[in-house]
Amino acid sequence: MLTNDEQEERYPFDDDWPEYCLRISSDLCTDGVNSCHWSRYVNHNEEPNLVVKIHGLDEYKIEHKNEIENEEPFAYFESIRAIDIGEELSFDYGPVYFHVRGIVPAQGTESRTVKSYSEEVSNDEKEEDEREDKAWKQLGLPEVPATVEDIQMITTAATRRPGGGGPWVSNRRKKAAFVRALDYFGAVEWIDGDSFFVTIERKPEKGATAKTLVVYPSIGENELASILEDVIRKVSAKKQ
Repeated sequence: MLTNDEQEERYPFDDDWPEYCLRISSDLCTDGVNSCHWSRYVNHNEEPNLVVKIHGLDEYKIEHKNEIENEEPFAYFESIRAIDIGEELSFDYGPVYFHVRGIVPAQGTESRTVKSYSEEVSNDEKEEDEREDKAWKQLGLPEVPATVEDIQMITTAATRRPGGGGPWVSNRRKKAAFVRALDYFGAVEWIDGDSFFVTIERKPEKGATAKTLVVYPSIGENELASILEDVIRKVSAKKQ
């Protein structure tokens, strides 16, 4: 079980995104990279036969997570339909998992359109991705914007201008970084191929948890940045 700070220490933002960290709340994830449990090998399908459930989260106090008597919450799986003998077990990773990692899902398991996936990527696309990766590092931009200052760095970063020189990044790449951060904070809930809810948790005395509908292809990077800022502020207020 890792807090956000512990995950960042184990998997720094400027390295590869962790493959086996399962987000169970806006504050916690469970890291299964060294797990020997069979669930580590459950693959993705947008039409799954399993769903992830969380036990013991409401009673868990993060500030006492290292105390023996404080039982850690855990994730478990429930079947949501009859499963045939020999059928592969699967749950829905969500399209953001593939979007932020640039991974091509197994054929037939993902049709949602956050990013257009294909078995073959053209040389032009590869060259553009490499150029963008290089520019992102040259500009010193965080891969996962975790503070309001990080967000502002990205929103003000240079985009392409006719006749302009120097490194620049696309608005598409900026949006990907913001979605990556929303996923990091456990705030994304996909509802169809193009849309998701952003969950903004509030303190009990401040009213019910709020949800904002985001239609990914049409939302601008600045609006998405504003939503992420709201999430970060609420997460920070929750810790106080």
